[in-house]
Amino acid sequence: GETENILFSHSPGLNTVKLSVDDNFEEDNTLQIMVPVEVPKSILFLSNNEQNYILPLLHAYKESWNEFIEIEEGTPPVIPSPDHDIYIIADVDRDKLPKAIIKQILRNVEEDGSTLIVGVQEDIKKFSYEGDLPVNLGSLEEQEALIFNSHVLTDVTSHISFGKTGMYFEADAASGATTLAYTETDEDLIVVDEYGNGLIVYYGIFDDNSSFHYDISYPLFWQQLIDHIIGKDEI
Repeated sequence: GETENILFSHSPGLNTVKLSVDDNFEEDNTLQIMVPVEVPKSILFLSNNEQNYILPLLHAYKESWNEFIEIEEGTPPVIPSPDHDIYIIADVDRDKLPKAIIKQILRNVEEDGSTLIVGVQEDIKKFSYEGDLPVNLGSLEEQEALIFNSHVLTDVTSHISFGKTGMYFEADAASGATTLAYTETDEDLIVVDEYGNGLIVYYGIFDDNSSFHYDISYPLFWQQLIDHIIGKDEI
């Protein structure tokens, strides 16, 4: 028999398509299609650096890719109540970030399945969450090194070129953690691991001292990472 492609408008949830034809197989003239319902997700971005490279990408992600994401900003010590799906801490003043907030975020990750992304900074080892990171940090190295893609979690790392960096911490991924990027000196730079019901991501690239943020791979990486976290890539 002949086949024909048809286009039809649909809505999230259960959709019913009926064919208006006169034949002997009426039961085959109705088709039900389930379209996934987008569940709104939220991101809390904490930083004291107005020139941070990540925040503009988050807004672009919402505007051009995922209208269902809500982005809230906090400039420590002014911090919204932490009740979000994703927390990103980058370039924060340690003295302005209350330990109680850190404890609450870690509790939300562990119990509620949220995700915490921690951006590297020179005093990261002095933060109270240092022991909860999926890496064991050593000394800070101020030398140039290429960054290699581990080609794991390919929905995150596909088509990503990380470039090179002029500063990085000596770092070994914790047992069971997954390394997404590492230096030519074999130091783990981007690492993700489970934390209770949620995830913690260590983002160990110093954006101000690397070529990564100049590359088209930079916004693509953040888009793919967020999609992976919220499960959008599975829809």
